[in-house]
Amino acid sequence: MKTIQLKSLLGLVLLAVTLQGCVQDDDFKTPDVSITEPELSGPVITIDAVAGFLAQEQGGGDLDYTDEESTFTFEETNSYVSGYVVSSDLAGNFFEEILLQDKIENPTIGIKLLIDVNPLFTRYEMGRKIYIKLDGLSAGITNGVLTIGALNGLEVDKIPAPLEEEYIVRSAEKAELVPYPIDLNSLEDGMTNLYVQLSDVQFQRNQVIIDNPLTFAAEPTDEFDGER
Repeated sequence: MKTIQLKSLLGLVLLAVTLQGCVQDDDFKTPDVSITEPELSGPVITIDAVAGFLAQEQGGGDLDYTDEESTFTFEETNSYVSGYVVSSDLAGNFFEEILLQDKIENPTIGIKLLIDVNPLFTRYEMGRKIYIKLDGLSAGITNGVLTIGALNGLEVDKIPAPLEEEYIVRSAEKAELVPYPIDLNSLEDGMTNLYVQLSDVQFQRNQVIIDNPLTFAAEPTDEFDGER
């Protein structure tokens, strides 16, 4: 009986020592999920500069938002364009596209990036600054909007999904965007792709103050440029 008790006691002591050793050896740390500012291999230009190249291709002068035939392809520039994300596909209002504007506050121009990836909000959330590698991409006007993507024939199309990381680089900067205040009468073509706040706008009560209010672009009768 004493022998059995002694063995049991020794077993408990060994177990306690083992557990203590495990606790001391395991130094668990929270994974580092922070984003470091990337080192780019070339200069960064503005969205306005991209629009300028396209305007020259159109024949000079101001950018013509009705000219959907002209395109400008970047080749051997080793450059990037930067912008702040102003769109989110979380609610389905945007699909396989990222809208960017040039500034956090009082933006002057925006651009739409087409890419065959969904969803995008998990990596490119609103306010995130990103860089787009330009070589191999083309700028053009699609549906009256300044757009950049991969040239498919004569049209600017989506960047293939496998090339996402080659062309899009996330910055460590995530800003709190300030919506640009404007009224409906002041809207113009150059304000597409901007994060704005419309003033003095009214909606019909029977469309918004109901149990299931109408959405911006998620109704059964809505038509889209792709499957959702």
